Amino acid sequence: MSTMAAGATLSLLVLLLITSSSSSGAASSPGGSCSVPPDGGSTLRIIHAFGPCSPLRPAAPLPSWADFLSACGSPACSQVPAPSCSPANSCSFNMSYGGSSLLAGLVQDSLSLAADVVPSYTFGCLQRVTGSSAPPQGLLGLGRGPLSFLSQTQNLYGGTFSYCLPSFKSLNFSGTLRLGPKGQPQRIKTTPLLANPHRPSLYYVNMTGVRVGRRVLPIPPSALAFDPATGAGTVVDAGTMFTRLAPPAYAALRDEFRRRVRAPLAPPLGGFDTCYNVSIAPAPAVTFLFDGAAVTLPEDNVLIHSTAGTITCLAMAAAPDGLNAVLNVIANMQQQNHRVLFDVPNARVGFAREMCT
Repeated sequence: MSTMAAGATLSLLVLLLITSSSSSGAASSPGGSCSVPPDGGSTLRIIHAFGPCSPLRPAAPLPSWADFLSACGSPACSQVPAPSCSPANSCSFNMSYGGSSLLAGLVQDSLSLAADVVPSYTFGCLQRVTGSSAPPQGLLGLGRGPLSFLSQTQNLYGGTFSYCLPSFKSLNFSGTLRLGPKGQPQRIKTTPLLANPHRPSLYYVNMTGVRVGRRVLPIPPSALAFDPATGAGTVVDAGTMFTRLAPPAYAALRDEFRRRVRAPLAPPLGGFDTCYNVSIAPAPAVTFLFDGAAVTLPEDNVLIHSTAGTITCLAMAAAPDGLNAVLNVIANMQQQNHRVLFDVPNARVGFAREMCT
């Protein structure tokens, strides 16, 4: 998804859940759990007292539990994007996610997470979806605004969480989410978490450079600089699939990567412009340099392969033109098989290698 879409998801700061569809297409039973991967007591589990939300269909009717919908005059309704009122005075809102447009009703209910209960939890329940970008299991808003999961569970988890995203090669594809300060890794590389009023929900860090092999790339400081006035800088975002760097930073990385591989380039594949139809293993090591931390990516986080396996590409790209051209995004694929810690009270983000299955 695009960087702006990722930002919208985090700045929306609500939990969007679609719990009516299982992988087999059968509807879940009332009180059934949301399709979030289980992992002992550390992985998020969500159970709705009233049963499933409306299904992901082009035009789904309002659910029968309309009594749970929030009123238009509620404080929460004023905190969602593009709110609207139904004739019954219930609050709905519109948002974009990737290439999709979503219409959701604003709902409150008791939310159960293992043994923990969040009373009067506010979230969105999808009523209409245009496009195919919205994941069928829903979206978990982990930003820092007033309606985010993080804010609404502050008393339980103290604004701290971590996740471990499985590799695209994983057979289970069941990463884990740990909530609260307990059980978080003690040996972890951390960098300060920055606040940017221009995009207050995003998790900004200060990336100071990029290294390929042992060479620190000649990237203009302006391409990495954190600027609260414009929103420029670097964010850590699992909602964006592949890392995008400001054009001068990406050009330096691309050119050094190509110089080290020394093989003829294949035609571009999708949005990737550094591709080869020969094996390039071992790939040049890529290291992101942050204040106080250096994160060297395993080869699986650097390369992506075509479905047929005949083409291999550098799995990063330049940021798109426009507002996001000044934003570097450390994205999902580059985070895979790492425990990524967000410790908001102590203003730090951490990275530790971990097999996420």
